[in-house]
Amino acid sequence: MLKKQIKILCTLGPSTLNKRFLNFAERKISLLRLNMSHIEIKDLSNIIKFIKKNSNIPICIDTEGAQIRTKVTKLKFCKLNSILNIYRSSNNFTLYPSGVFNKLKVGDILNIGFRGLMVKIKSTNKKVIKSIIINSGYLENNKGVNISNRKIKLK
Repeated sequence: MLKKQIKILCTLGPSTLNKRFLNFAERKISLLRLNMSHIEIKDLSNIIKFIKKNSNIPICIDTEGAQIRTKVTKLKFCKLNSILNIYRSSNNFTLYPSGVFNKLKVGDILNIGFRGLMVKIKSTNKKVIKSIIINSGYLENNKGVNISNRKIKLK
């Protein structure tokens, strides 16, 4: 009889990055995945040290590449035809990496997150980009942003 060996890949997140989970995972998990879309590069070394200190599970780092993401303080529902301001630096709503702010132009259409939010840029200046909601949806923190009408280069 051929015996199958099941391999389990587990993505670590804020609720699983602890000694208790790693102790449990040691017996069950084949590979730990670190999603760099949700980890700041400055924290990576300490996270790896913590994992290695508390388990022998191999680690895989998932780098998606250059991507625009949202930075907001709280979940917000954005209604059709309302104005949404994107600030260069703010506790309210901004985009990162910060260099993307200078690359956006009037007429650009941004798909924000996975809940259908879509905006069209109406004006830009050094501090704020004014956009209009062309498809209602939720504005959430750390969600991907896609420019649908053209391509831009990011580092």
